[in-house]
Amino acid sequence: MQPNVKIARDLRAAVMSALDVSLRPTGLAEKPKLKPKQAAGVPGAVIHRTIENPIRGETIERVLEGGIAVLFATGPGLTEEVVATVLKARHRKKLYLFGCNDAYKILPTLDVHYACDAGWWNIHYQDLHEYPLTHGMWTQEPKLSKNKYPKLRRIAGCSGNGLSVAQDLIHFGNNSGYQLINLALLFGIKRFILCGYDMSVHSGKRHFFGDHPPGLNKSGNYSGFVPMFDTIKSAALGIEILNTTPKSALKAFPKMDLEEALNLE
Repeated sequence: MQPNVKIARDLRAAVMSALDVSLRPTGLAEKPKLKPKQAAGVPGAVIHRTIENPIRGETIERVLEGGIAVLFATGPGLTEEVVATVLKARHRKKLYLFGCNDAYKILPTLDVHYACDAGWWNIHYQDLHEYPLTHGMWTQEPKLSKNKYPKLRRIAGCSGNGLSVAQDLIHFGNNSGYQLINLALLFGIKRFILCGYDMSVHSGKRHFFGDHPPGLNKSGNYSGFVPMFDTIKSAALGIEILNTTPKSALKAFPKMDLEEALNLE
């Protein structure tokens, strides 16, 4: 990664963390006023505008306490065969389905959907707002309006190692797949079965669908993503995370065949 790109990313993460924490459920301002980086009228000035009716952060209830969830990231390892195997298993045992970003395109239904970035929602919300979800669509993005995205729900987020155990906060982990794990934890999930968590390129593909459309980041900083998963201490949290993505670059969790993971008692 080029130094200037890393600096810009880290700066944005710091700014978003500070803003996110300020917009947590307690003390949320209806129209948060942000100090501009430069005074109005100065060439190159950046003026932060308030958001009309911002989506308020929520405190998640542990309504899926002790449950088993299959989490779908969007790596090339997420295939029609994987989806069919999971849906077949769902007929014989209770499984909750969590998906992030474009995973909804390959799945007929989800219990929870999550996407981090405002740019993604700008493109996909209209396709997703009538999609069948039992526990909602979620984001951490504090700069979205409830007027424009009436069905979108929000959990505050910040940078941090490991998973947040505060019911009103997730940790970023530099990527949506990490954030999806944290979200599932707050819902009370105890066993996590990961699908599509490749965190690497296979046959020239970063995602099962190819590349994101223009306007969204088409690269993936996998060298920065992977170490963040190593900060998740499953045993200390009393949870079990199984990675069933065959070619996954993640070493943080035990690898297991999908069928075997789905058949565990």
